[in-house]
Amino acid sequence: MRAEIRLYLRSEEDAEVVLSSIDPDNTPLPDGLLIKTQREERELVFLVDCDRGMSSFMATIEDLMSAVDVSVRMAETVTNKTR
Repeated sequence: MRAEIRLYLRSEEDAEVVLSSIDPDNTPLPDGLLIKTQREERELVFLVDCDRGMSSFMATIEDLMSAVDVSVRMAETVTNKTR
């Protein structure tokens, strides 16, 4: 199973903060699971490739999006405090 998820953030800075905060969570991965992340300006792209079954695939996406949610909230809090 494979998924591509694209998220558009408010700024390039927010995208960089989110990416750098979740990237260490992506290693090491179990066999049969691949997650690639990249930033294109203010857009984050996540590629998830999973050969471990539907439940593992869905759990991986849920974990990834939970980490992104926490990181986005953190980035927004930091941005709002510096304005």
